[in-house]
Amino acid sequence: MYTLKLPWPCLLTLLLVGAATHDGNSVWAKRTTAFQTRSTAGKSSSPECRCFPGDACWPAPSAWNALNESVSGHLVATVPIGSVCHGDTYDADACGAIQAAWTTAETHTDSSSSVLVPYFANQSCDPFLPRDAPCVVGTYVQYAVGVSGVSDIQSTLSFARENNIRLVVRNTGHDYFGKSTGAGALGVWTHHLKDFDVLDYSSPLYTGKAIRMGAGVQAGDAAAKAFAEGLTLVAGVCPTVGLAGGYTQGGGLGPLTSKYGFGADQVLEWRVVLADGSDVVATPDRHPDLYWALSGGGGGTYGVVYSMTVKAHPNELTTAANLSFSNNGSNDDTFFKAVGAFHAVVPALSDAGGTALWTVQSRGFSLGPVTAPGVTKETLDSILEPVLLRLQYLGIPYSYSSAEFPSYHESNLAYNPPGSTPGVQIGGRLVPRSVFTGNEDGFNQAVRKIVGQGAAVTGVSFTAPNEVNFDNSVNPELRNSMISFQVGTLWNHTDWELNLRNQDLITNTFIPSLADLIPGGGSAYLNQADFREPDWQQVFYGETYETLLQAKARYDPDDLFWGMTAVGSDRWAETEDKRLCRVS
Repeated sequence: MYTLKLPWPCLLTLLLVGAATHDGNSVWAKRTTAFQTRSTAGKSSSPECRCFPGDACWPAPSAWNALNESVSGHLVATVPIGSVCHGDTYDADACGAIQAAWTTAETHTDSSSSVLVPYFANQSCDPFLPRDAPCVVGTYVQYAVGVSGVSDIQSTLSFARENNIRLVVRNTGHDYFGKSTGAGALGVWTHHLKDFDVLDYSSPLYTGKAIRMGAGVQAGDAAAKAFAEGLTLVAGVCPTVGLAGGYTQGGGLGPLTSKYGFGADQVLEWRVVLADGSDVVATPDRHPDLYWALSGGGGGTYGVVYSMTVKAHPNELTTAANLSFSNNGSNDDTFFKAVGAFHAVVPALSDAGGTALWTVQSRGFSLGPVTAPGVTKETLDSILEPVLLRLQYLGIPYSYSSAEFPSYHESNLAYNPPGSTPGVQIGGRLVPRSVFTGNEDGFNQAVRKIVGQGAAVTGVSFTAPNEVNFDNSVNPELRNSMISFQVGTLWNHTDWELNLRNQDLITNTFIPSLADLIPGGGSAYLNQADFREPDWQQVFYGETYETLLQAKARYDPDDLFWGMTAVGSDRWAETEDKRLCRVS
């Protein structure tokens, strides 16, 4: 059975489908003329718009060369990784390899320009389009600076300010909102900031083990290095996500949330370069408003984080479990009775301190992993036993396994091995416990209706601590919820119009069917939601939004940092040709 799942920080994962590997484009290069943005000849930039390629204000090659020299040759000119499938650079073998590797995360995360959500590439040099289709930089960043330290970041910000160029903060391209790309943009590429140090940390609010990591450190490497030191870090399950970026800055929901809290709850200090080039350390008592905003208020919004220090926890026994069963299509009623049986035990899983990830499709159900730190196999099996008994009663064959491990890291490697990451479009809603338990049948019916139209529904259950050592800007509705539901549709590489229709279904049909069950329409987890959410300020940020706006005004008064659905982003909008302009 093929199973789609939308894990905490990852894009849609398609299990049981292999993919080749590809190195991506991480080679330092000077600007070439082989790949250009679509022509804007005759246009000129308004003071109310960022300067755009083809405008008279666009920096001359000599200016870009000077920037390259100032950053020690680390300026990367974007050559789309799909260029081997088009025009004079066509290479049949290389094109086949890139197509086969397209659903491998590293194909994009190790690139200075590529993104994992195909919509935001806008078919720019798409390897799945015909050979004679245009190969243009399009919505990819025009250039990126692979920063190696603070001075590189400062030089990049200064160049963007002085030349009125759109700026993008990017690390791996893992994001559902297009924040890590942008037409005509200059990227601050933090991917190579890989410092990792274990500390004995002491402050008035925390004394104990901590880890300071560069913004380019990814979850898989961080988990392995922490494990070698006898430690566990709060992270998501996807190994290629950069922890200090949008994951933690957007809240940081993950398998250890029920045990230790969100990723943002772990942060002891942020090291960040502000829009004016200032290099500051933000802690609960130094620049506390900046610390607060960065800890849950969204990535790429208030400054360029280049380092993060977080609490580290001792390794401890962790039990994991997986369960799957198919729907052969002969009796949907029977299948959804089984799904309802699982939904009935979700509160007990959360009460035990565990988190669970499950996906429902028309063709089957997949639970996995359940992560339960400090819980024995016997206890976890007993919580899930009613589901197994119900499956037996209904005559539905299933596959179930569970096991104890000495650490979370080992349980995650065994029960959640990395999968492929095909393109996906999503939307989401958070569900408080009382709302879910008071209307399980209503949610079961909503899920059934959604998957019946070809989408997948993934749930993540957790119990978040309401008391944390450091006040932060995590949306209170996230902290007060028990389930984060996501709805996803797979991206079709050859049918753009179908993708747009699916996008409309998510925005106008699927998410409203969940929102209608929640008083006030509900909220969504900032990192996993619909970028077209009509009331995104309230849905994503809740009561924190106005205070976050104040922090934005203080630390980035000229909106150098912009990303779709980021705090204050409604002051700007992309025009038809994707240039960024102020909203009048």
